Amino acid sequence: GSLSLHLVRRDNDASVRELLNSKLAPDGYGIASPPDGAATGRGFYVRTNDNLSAEQVAAISSFHAPPKSLLMLMPSFAGGQQAFTPCFIDQQPELTNMVVERAWTMRGAQAWWSVGIQLGRDDKLAYREITARHCPHGSQNNDSETGRELAVLMDNRILAVFTVPGTVFDGRLFIDR
Repeated sequence: GSLSLHLVRRDNDASVRELLNSKLAPDGYGIASPPDGAATGRGFYVRTNDNLSAEQVAAISSFHAPPKSLLMLMPSFAGGQQAFTPCFIDQQPELTNMVVERAWTMRGAQAWWSVGIQLGRDDKLAYREITARHCPHGSQNNDSETGRELAVLMDNRILAVFTVPGTVFDGRLFIDR
């Protein structure tokens, strides 16, 4: 599959909150609240129709998305049911068609599972530049103590979102689920 990295919009949390508070959901989805005691406190979508047409699926990416942005639905589980967390990302990827040199799975203490990915040489260098720009106080994030969020997509489906902790020199990234 095709692996890519996209920046999560800086206003993602506010945009998602506005979407959910306005009771807006794409065709085939409904809004659910997190179960009592959920750590995130965020709402999410649940599927109300498992038989979406190709047109309905394609329309999700533009559903209330700001210009040059896409709405992605990140699958997860909440309250024993499949859930989808809305996430607005930049339409233009930071890195696309990433070459994976090696991948491995791990069982994490706090995650159900993790996948480690070692990028190929050229992508390793590009990834280092991306993380340098978007880490805390990076050249495109110099006014923030917190790194920017990056979304990992495979075949145009969001797998994970992570915060850039600092410049990553070794070309490794991890997807926790």
